Amino acid sequence: MNLLFDIGNTRVKVAREEDGSLHFLPSISSTVETAFPPDWESKVPDAIYLASVANDEINHRVRQWANDRWQLDVKTIAVQQDLAGIHTRYEKPETLGVDRWLAALGAYHIECGQGICVIDAGTALTVDVVDNNGVHHGGLIAPGLELMIRSLTNNTAQLALENISVPDIFAVDTQTAISLGCADYVAGMIQRATERIAKQELRITKWYVTGGQGALVEKLALRELNIEMRNMPDLVLQGIAIVAKHQA
Repeated sequence: MNLLFDIGNTRVKVAREEDGSLHFLPSISSTVETAFPPDWESKVPDAIYLASVANDEINHRVRQWANDRWQLDVKTIAVQQDLAGIHTRYEKPETLGVDRWLAALGAYHIECGQGICVIDAGTALTVDVVDNNGVHHGGLIAPGLELMIRSLTNNTAQLALENISVPDIFAVDTQTAISLGCADYVAGMIQRATERIAKQELRITKWYVTGGQGALVEKLALRELNIEMRNMPDLVLQGIAIVAKHQA
């Protein structure tokens, strides 16, 4: 049994991998120091794998916790140019975000080697494309929805937003106008991604979305662009499981 950690900028997601299946465990904040849930140590793992885009403090806490409980060293995942049927065109693979690489790896294997486009709608908004030959063509990075909204509303009480709303017509209040503007930015980014895919004549069979704003992006893509996306919050963990299988 392997214990898998996906440490993002806001959440720590955890799963046990047993006999090819993932069993999801409680997640916690990666920015607030809280006690680790007892469920994390309910079974003794054979190995622990960690992928992180967060600061060293939470990574160190996980490593120390694993060592204290079981005297196990945590295996930190790094991007590889070639692994499990995927080749990235990044000239320096180490500069590719490990979460982006793992999400693409997970989606590609779920689709059994068909071309995929993955959108990660978290703190950042990223797009990654893998064709049906397993070539990762790269992608793009932009601020995430909440980050864009915070950049407009920070330190301005009159513009505080409690949620993101996306009407079908022009907004008639400032808060909704900010939400709508940011959402339309995301829709435009997806549209430009489809144009680039067509220009390169890439065969993309399925679109995936993951991350905290995945449900909203899924809704936007269908409503504005008629693009169906599969929302999988655990896509990075799926990729970690694939790496663990190939490095066992």
